[in-house]
Amino acid sequence: MPERTLWRKIEERLHLLADEFPAVVGLALRDLASGREVLINPDEVFPTASVIKVGILVELIRAAGEGRCRLDERIVVTPADRVGGSGVLTHADDPVSLTLKDLANLMIVVSDNVAANICIERAGMNKVNALFRELGLEHTTLARKMMDDAAVRAGEENVATPRELMKLMSSLHECEHHTGRPISCEDAAEVLRILRKPKDEPIRKLLPTDLAVAGKPGNVDGAAADAAVIYLADRPYVLTVMTKYVTGNEGDDFIARSSKVIYDYLETLARSTAHGRRTPPEVA
Repeated sequence: MPERTLWRKIEERLHLLADEFPAVVGLALRDLASGREVLINPDEVFPTASVIKVGILVELIRAAGEGRCRLDERIVVTPADRVGGSGVLTHADDPVSLTLKDLANLMIVVSDNVAANICIERAGMNKVNALFRELGLEHTTLARKMMDDAAVRAGEENVATPRELMKLMSSLHECEHHTGRPISCEDAAEVLRILRKPKDEPIRKLLPTDLAVAGKPGNVDGAAADAAVIYLADRPYVLTVMTKYVTGNEGDDFIARSSKVIYDYLETLARSTAHGRRTPPEVA
């Protein structure tokens, strides 16, 4: 089949990019229309950086739905809550009163680490990890709060595999449209609504600006990752890319280039007839 040939081309191009990459990379792609996958080091364990905040968000939304916390709860963030890294709350000179939902949005959109740590407290670290196990994610683990350098030095790292993050993002997409456990349709829809908010994300970087993407990137020293649902019309897909032992912006650059390769091929498939010609536009 011609489509099979194009999928082989996608895989060849991605393997070539991975072979040329100077560090370690893992990639997991799933076409949600056909179920086809492309996998590169899918079961290698990588640091998640801020991608782990997707799991925190899911459990926080689920906890609110079950009455274990309230998204409209107002929380006073004080200078004592400050941690370094990304975000805006660490730069606040005075106490700031925000709702838990505000903090969840800040955790995702600007990857605020102060907000993330408060969300971890409300959701519960053990509950987040229990959610991962319920979803069949054996390696994905929230081991510490954000910017806990002592925990990092002790080997306590937030980790996942490309395949498992692909499974997490696919589960959200599937649960949004079908009743599922442990994530309800309503909770999945709310999580994806927040993840669709615009943010600086390497998976999005080289794609059309009007293309909807629900994702979360992350960077720590030596590692970069991104996981997203890409809403290509008639051909939505999930992409997870993870890197480690990197220097500079190598990880983000690889994520952006591999994302563009995948989009170009899948957009061609989505816009072509079974005979391989471009589908003529509909006349109004």
